[in-house]
Amino acid sequence: MTSLRVALLIVGLVFVVIIGLISYDKLRMRRIDIRRMQLRKRAKEWQEPALVVRHPVEDEPTLPADDDQALLAAEITEEPKVRDPHEAGLDDIEHAATMPLDLDPGLPQQLREQRADEVVDFVARVQGETIVPRDTVLGIYKQNEYLLDKHRCIYGLNEDNGLWRDLEQEPENGQYTDIELAIQLADRDGPVSESELNKFAQMGLRIADMLVRPIKFSMSFEAALERAGDLDNFCRTYDVLAIINMVSRGEERFAGPGIDRLAKECGMQLGNMNIYHKINTQTQGGRYLYSIANMYKPGDFDPNNLEGFQTKGLTFFLNIPTAFDPPKVYADMIHTVKTFSDRFGGVLLDRDRHTLDDATLERIGQHVDRIAKEMDKEGVVPGGEAALRLF
Repeated sequence: MTSLRVALLIVGLVFVVIIGLISYDKLRMRRIDIRRMQLRKRAKEWQEPALVVRHPVEDEPTLPADDDQALLAAEITEEPKVRDPHEAGLDDIEHAATMPLDLDPGLPQQLREQRADEVVDFVARVQGETIVPRDTVLGIYKQNEYLLDKHRCIYGLNEDNGLWRDLEQEPENGQYTDIELAIQLADRDGPVSESELNKFAQMGLRIADMLVRPIKFSMSFEAALERAGDLDNFCRTYDVLAIINMVSRGEERFAGPGIDRLAKECGMQLGNMNIYHKINTQTQGGRYLYSIANMYKPGDFDPNNLEGFQTKGLTFFLNIPTAFDPPKVYADMIHTVKTFSDRFGGVLLDRDRHTLDDATLERIGQHVDRIAKEMDKEGVVPGGEAALRLF
């Protein structure tokens, strides 16, 4: 009889634990749903035809048919042709606008701090006082990290200079004390999965076991998955392009030599993806401030045939989350847009082909300013290192 009571008590406790776990999971998912609805509402408040959410929360944009000569906005996912095989290619025009700068240009590479960012990373710390050779931990890391899809890295506290360094970039004879492993919780492809998070944790545990050290994670698995969901919603909400189209009047066309000459007068260069870019000379933000593409397919300019090139439209676009001080960059882009419009007599349109006047351009600028401030409140500064990794 006593054994039966004990068995029933154990069964009851197990049942209570299961109910508790189910309730906690429902509460966690409810928090994520509330957060998602808040971000959706926020995005709708500043929605403008000239502000394009690159990964909409609701529906994906439809692409024009192959034989359609419809306008090409910068959000199109079709890869433009790259005519120069020696040009450093990027996957698409979007990436051309988000290439990161070499931060801290005044410091030699070996004297720069490199460490995980807990705003976007799940971190495993393996701390200790003994010296660890680089290849000792890097070997185990390499045996396991290929199983992971998200961006990951392993850092060590350098014994010689006291700086945290990326072990994959360090010399073979490097020696370290504390070790940190990091995996990015979300990116444009979505949040990290529970399975991948477990694989990452197992890799950390193997390194900790080999070094006979304790391991400490930056947060619980539940908190990490919730944070990953929040970051995914954040990316989907703020992954926004500001797009201004300029079309010619009637049957007139913009000629390649004139475009090239004026672009250079405005400080722009023909570069990656064979489109024009305003180079960022600051130490923060993406490599390019904003860009100009051909409004019609394939979206680029042929550098080998600018003399014969003609188009009826140009697209000016700014990647808001990767621009440091987006309102200032937007104002600079509008100055360039108006310079082109005045010189060529072009008409400014949004992606729905509505005419853009000064009042509309100013309102768009106010939305850009609001997006930047809301990102800042969320702890991700536009153009900062976390933003460049997320977007």
